[in-house]
Amino acid sequence: MAIDFTTLEYNFTTGGKFFAIIKDRYGRVIVTDPIFYERGLPSGELTTSLNSITNKDVYFTYTVGNSVIVYAYDENGDLVLYTDYLIEYDNLNKIYSLGFLASEGLERQYMIHLYNESDDNLYMEYNFGIDTVIAEVKIKDYNNKNIEKGGYTNQAFTLNWSESNVRVKYTVGSSGMSATYSRGDLLSSNGLYTFTVLDRVGNAETFTVYLDNIVDYTLDGGKIVNVGGKYLTNSPVALTVNEMISEWIVADGKDIVNGVPITQEGVYVITISDRYGNTVVVTIELDLTAPEMTLRGVENDGATKYSVTVCFEDGAKCYIMRGNSVVREIRNGEIFDEHGSYSLRAEDIAGNTVDKKFTIDRKVDYESNVINNQITTEIVAFTLSEEGNVEVVKDG
Repeated sequence: MAIDFTTLEYNFTTGGKFFAIIKDRYGRVIVTDPIFYERGLPSGELTTSLNSITNKDVYFTYTVGNSVIVYAYDENGDLVLYTDYLIEYDNLNKIYSLGFLASEGLERQYMIHLYNESDDNLYMEYNFGIDTVIAEVKIKDYNNKNIEKGGYTNQAFTLNWSESNVRVKYTVGSSGMSATYSRGDLLSSNGLYTFTVLDRVGNAETFTVYLDNIVDYTLDGGKIVNVGGKYLTNSPVALTVNEMISEWIVADGKDIVNGVPITQEGVYVITISDRYGNTVVVTIELDLTAPEMTLRGVENDGATKYSVTVCFEDGAKCYIMRGNSVVREIRNGEIFDEHGSYSLRAEDIAGNTVDKKFTIDRKVDYESNVINNQITTEIVAFTLSEEGNVEVVKDG
C-alpha cells in the first residue's frame, strides 16, 4: 500500500493492524507504532486503560464468535503463552470474562490477542500490566552499611531507590508533622522516623528507622556549669541515664549509682554506653570549697591607713558589694588606696563564695563645737567618730 502524495493521506478501507513505514528521499526510515483500524474487527472491554499499569485486578470481556490468546512478556521482553487466568461464561448474554488477579508480589505485562473465529486476520491486541510490588527502597548509614526496615542506627542515613515516580513522606517522633523526602537526603536528627513510600501505580509501604546517635542523660541539681566539657557544681548532683545502659564505668572505682545524687566533694569520670553503640564520657566536679581571696596590707575585717591589694584564685570573680547588691567587679591584684570601708565577695565557677571586709583610714573623723582659728569663750569639745584619744596642746 502506498500513500497518495498529492494529499499525503492513506484511507483505510479494511479493518486490521497496520504499520506505517516512512522513507524519505535521503533513505531514512521510520516505522510507526501499530495502528488498529477497527472496522470489522472484534472488540473487547478492559477494566483498565490500554497500555496502562495498575495494582488492581483486571477483567476483560468479549462476545461469542471471538476467541483469545493470552500472552505475558518475559524478562527479555518476548511474548510467551500465558494460561493462568480466570475465565467465566455468561450464557444469558453470551459474554466471556477473563480475570487477572493482582496477587501480592506480582509484576507482569500482558497482551490479549482477540480474533474473529471466522477470520483470524481480523484481530485486536490489548496490552496492560499489573504491578503489586512496592518500589525497592534501600537504607544505608553514613558508612554505606545497610539498615533493615524497622531497624535502628546510630549514624546519619539515607534512602535510595531506582524506580521512577516514587514519592516518600516521613514524620519524626510523635510530632505528626509530615515532610517530603528527596532521594539521597541525609537524615541526622535523633528520633523514630516513620516513612510512607508510594509508587507510580499506588502501591504503598510504611516502615520505621530509629536513629539514636547520643546517650540520653540528664544532670539534676543546683547550679551546674559546663566548663570545657566538665560539669562544675557546688551542690549535690544526680546523673541519670534515660535509656537502657550497656556499660557504666566510674574511674578510680568510685561508687556512683545511676540517678542517685553525688554528695561527696571530688571529680568523677563516668563512661556510659547505650544499647545502640553510642558512648559518652561525663566528667562531674562537685566543688564545696570556697575560693581563696587574699588581702595584702590588712587583716580581714581590719583597718589600715595604707594601700590594700586584693588577690583571688584563677577562674574566680570578685565584686565590691553593698549589702547583697554588686557595686562593680574588681580585677585580680587590684590596689585599693582610697579612704573608706570595703566589702568584697569572691565567687568561683562552681558558685562557692567567700566574703571579706577591710577599712582604709586616711583621716581622723571628729566633731567640734568650734571652727578652726575661731576665738571662743565657751568650753571647747572634741568628739571622735572612731576609737582614739584627743590630746590638746597649747601653742605658746
